[in-house]
Amino acid sequence: LASDSGPPEGFLVDRARLLSSSGADLVADRLQRLARDTNFALYVLTVDDDREQPRAAPGGSLHDLGMGVLESWFPTPGEIDSKGVLVVLRSRRDGEERAAAASKADLAAGPALEAALGLPLLDSVFARDFPALARRDQLPEFVDGTTKRLDIVMRGGQDPGPLVPQAPAAAADARLLLLPLVGIPAVLVAFFRVLMNILPEDAEEEAMGVEELEDKAGGAM
Repeated sequence: LASDSGPPEGFLVDRARLLSSSGADLVADRLQRLARDTNFALYVLTVDDDREQPRAAPGGSLHDLGMGVLESWFPTPGEIDSKGVLVVLRSRRDGEERAAAASKADLAAGPALEAALGLPLLDSVFARDFPALARRDQLPEFVDGTTKRLDIVMRGGQDPGPLVPQAPAAAADARLLLLPLVGIPAVLVAFFRVLMNILPEDAEEEAMGVEELEDKAGGAM
């Protein structure tokens, strides 16, 4: 993972292949514009399964992996001060719950970039957003949404807030199928009201007479 050839030009190294081609282009373009417009540079590195981690940072954490990569890209002391790398590790363990629990994410960054983001934002990203999206196997959405969120803050904007996990496609499709049924009761009520309004008066009187006869019959019994 570490490289002496410098940082990737596209600001994105998707070794886990989390992103589609179009998704990768959007993230890379966002990060390139951020580096062009500000003093900050944010990179994204995705790795596949825990097998990748020991090779880059034996016995270390995902944060150590990211710092090792940053320092290999920027070996000059102080050069990483305003730079950072978002590291996302996707686990391929058997079972969705085990894989989600084993997947991880962290940000390795220099002090200036960390100060610009602030601890509350970083805690929200990695303690709230990531677990919520990882449980739904929405790591691509996490990468895209987090880079958007960090980009806004690093440009001096207000934090837009936590990411909202997307509903599963099957549930969304079911809701769409039920939407046409929502207005049916109201339509039926309106139909019967119109029907009563156009009912001839003699028909209404006849219906009332039948009801009275039924009431009397019931009383006699």
